[in-house]
Amino acid sequence: MTYHMNMMVNELKSSDTESIGKELKEKFPEVFLEGLGFAGKNAEEAALVDAFSDQFKDFYAEIHDYFYTKLGLTELDAEEQIHKVLIPARDKFLPLLTKYLESSKSGFLVDGGITFSDLLIVDNFTTLINWYPEFAKEYPVIREWREKVVNHPKLKEYIETRPVTDA
Repeated sequence: MTYHMNMMVNELKSSDTESIGKELKEKFPEVFLEGLGFAGKNAEEAALVDAFSDQFKDFYAEIHDYFYTKLGLTELDAEEQIHKVLIPARDKFLPLLTKYLESSKSGFLVDGGITFSDLLIVDNFTTLINWYPEFAKEYPVIREWREKVVNHPKLKEYIETRPVTDA
């Protein structure tokens, strides 16, 4: 996401904040359709989307050893890392997500609908589930949410036809 945002900002000619926002909306209208696009429908939702992305970064940092071991980039034992880092991190992060999903009117992380954070987290959870099928077994709300995201009408065909990769 940062890469794409940097590309968008590099295309700008304005220097003050208000002009930048206006120019972004004019140059990349698809990003700003339906409120703030994948960033939420209002400022509060946008803040939550940012917070979920930050929480995911923290989760990812905690499972780093497992993730990179599965990719063959460390000499650590993957099975040991499941119990040492993956499960403890999962059991901190998934209850937080569950809380928000259970109170959401949309079935996504925020009431306004699917966001970048839904996509980011579900895509990474898909990798983890492929590697460790028990990852979300004890979290039915997370499993339902994942199914809702991957079956979203704007995503389903792409997800079904994209190449399968290790991560």
